[in-house]
Amino acid sequence: MSNYSDFYKTAFGRKVLEEEAKIVLGYLGNCKRILSVGCGPAFLESRLGQLSEAEVVGLEQNRKMIEQAEGRIEAREGSAEKMQFADKSFDCVLFVTSLLFISDYKKAVAEAARVLSAKGKILALVLNPQSNYFREHRGKQNSYFRKIKHKNLRKIKKEAEKFFSVEGSYCLGIEGEKVFNSHDKKIAALYVLKGIKK
Repeated sequence: MSNYSDFYKTAFGRKVLEEEAKIVLGYLGNCKRILSVGCGPAFLESRLGQLSEAEVVGLEQNRKMIEQAEGRIEAREGSAEKMQFADKSFDCVLFVTSLLFISDYKKAVAEAARVLSAKGKILALVLNPQSNYFREHRGKQNSYFRKIKHKNLRKIKKEAEKFFSVEGSYCLGIEGEKVFNSHDKKIAALYVLKGIKK
């Protein structure tokens, strides 16, 4: 089992999961059909299915990850850069710490815009490369953080601005096993990019 899967099964990982779910639910509002790109084993997506009435579809290129998915989620195998969904199929597209791992994030963002309905929402929870948490985990030998392909948040935001009216903020402070609210980019483990389709 991957380190990513193992993480969310720990007590600390479950705390992080609950905080991430709060961030997502706080932004999604009345979205009825949600696509989560790079859903992995879909721990957060399953939690969303429990907490809301929304229909959640997960997209993941790793079949082994999909096989671990549980709960109220439809998980499909496929590429973020070439999504097998019709135009305007979703109210929200969600990237839960997946955008930095996608080979061509520009294509993924363009595809997100394509499959979103008019005024649809995009929400990307991005690991914050400037945080102490990121640096600590990036330095570990077998950390999945080492698989990250992109670290320039400014470029990612600029790409999203081609398709969305966006705003970004830092959140989810992590120090040791403590999880708390913080917008300090040295402490906040996540950069949250919120956008509405133009």
